[in-house]
Amino acid sequence: MPLFGMVRWLGAVLMLVVVASGMCPGVEDSGFGIGPGMMLVENLQPGAQEVDVFGKTDMGFTVHNGTNKPQVFAVASIKPRSAISKWEMGYEEIPDAAWCRMEKNEVELPAHTDGKVRMFVTVPDKPEYYNRKWMALIVCRPGKAGTGAVGLQVGARVQLETLANPDAAGVVPGAAGLVPSVIRLEAKAGENAKGAVKIRNNTDKELQYTVLSLNEAEKDPAKHARYFGGGCVKVIEPSWLKAEDSSFSLKPGKKKELKVKVAVPKNAEQGKTYENLLFLKDGSAGFEFVRVRTAVSAAAKDKD
Repeated sequence: MPLFGMVRWLGAVLMLVVVASGMCPGVEDSGFGIGPGMMLVENLQPGAQEVDVFGKTDMGFTVHNGTNKPQVFAVASIKPRSAISKWEMGYEEIPDAAWCRMEKNEVELPAHTDGKVRMFVTVPDKPEYYNRKWMALIVCRPGKAGTGAVGLQVGARVQLETLANPDAAGVVPGAAGLVPSVIRLEAKAGENAKGAVKIRNNTDKELQYTVLSLNEAEKDPAKHARYFGGGCVKVIEPSWLKAEDSSFSLKPGKKKELKVKVAVPKNAEQGKTYENLLFLKDGSAGFEFVRVRTAVSAAAKDKD
C-alpha cells in the first residue's frame, strides 16, 4: 500500500506516517468502518509525557457510519492477538494496550457521517523499552462501550516504534534483541558508509539466523511501503546494503555485532536521507528488522 501522508513535529521528534489511507470496512451490508487502516508512529520516548500522535493537526482516526440511521460506535485499543492471528514482520504485540488511550470510547454519529477520534500514547520509563517495535489494534464496533459480548468489529493496525538508543541498558527482548533499532549513517554520493547492529539470542536454544533484504523477507511488493519510516527515501534495491555475514548462529544468551555497509550511488541526492531495511530470520521463522538510514551530504567524511 502506498504512503499516503506524513506529519512531523520537530519538538517531540515524533514521526507519524499513514501507510494505508483507506477505511478498514465492516462487511458490505454493515456500513461502518475505521481509518486509516494502518499507520506508523516513530520515535516514542519511554518515560516522556503522554503524546498526542496527531499533534497540531485535524487528523485522527475516522469512524464512518454508512448506515441509514444514527449509530453509537465503541472505539478501543486492544492487543492484536485477541482479534487477529498475524501482522507485519518484526513487530511484537504491545505489552499493554492501555498505553494507547483513545480520546473517547464512544462516537455517536448521524446516518452517513464520519467522526474523528484522536489517540494518545504513553510508554513507561524502562531502559528495555528503547529500540522496540510494537503492534496495537484500534477497534470499532456498533454499540456502547463496555456493553455485552463483542460482535462484528473492524480494526486499524498501529505500528509503534520507540527511540533508537545504541547505549540502551539491559536486554532488549525478542528472539533477537537488536540494538540499535535504527542505524544512522552519513556519506557522500558515490561513497560507502559503515555501521553495525548488536544482536543477542534471548531464547533458551541455539538459533541460526539468516540475513535478508526486504524483497527476500516480504515477497509481496504491495506490502513493502508499510515497513518504511517517515522523512526518508525508500530503498528497496538490496544492492545498496550489504551485511558482513549472510547467516550465522548464536547460542543462548550470546551476542554478535553484525557489521553493514551501504554503497551510496553517485546519483543519490544531496540533503536526502535514504532508508534500507535489513531483516533477520531465525530458525523458528521469526523475523526482526533494523532500519539503516544514510544521510547524503557533501560535508560527510569518507566512511570506507
